[in-house]
Amino acid sequence: MSATEDPLLDPSLFRVAWAGDQVAGMVQSFINVDENVKYNLKRGYTEGICVRKQYRRQGVARALLVRSLHALKERGMQEAALTVDSQNHNNAFRLYESVGFWFLRRFSCYRKVMRNDYSCGDLGYWGRAGAY
Repeated sequence: MSATEDPLLDPSLFRVAWAGDQVAGMVQSFINVDENVKYNLKRGYTEGICVRKQYRRQGVARALLVRSLHALKERGMQEAALTVDSQNHNNAFRLYESVGFWFLRRFSCYRKVMRNDYSCGDLGYWGRAGAY
């Protein structure tokens, strides 16, 4: 499936702030239609929220987020959700709460560094054989 066929990649929901010919920040919103049908929801997501360092603390993220929420509402969504790294050092929590989000739950994400020798600890042969 190409990006143009993927319903989760609707560029009309993306919001971009420009500073001249440079991207200052963006929010990549999407609506998961299948999830909404399955769980009887009208939920959109605001993800991929980022602002370049030189444009932070100037209201760029807040403006983009508010515009993204309006776009989701115009599409009939009744709620919005997002995820954030719990170790975010840019006061993202404060920003999200300031536009009406509230903390729902925490989840864990595990990482593993993949070395060139494909070693996976004590897995021996099996740790070297697969498609890593």
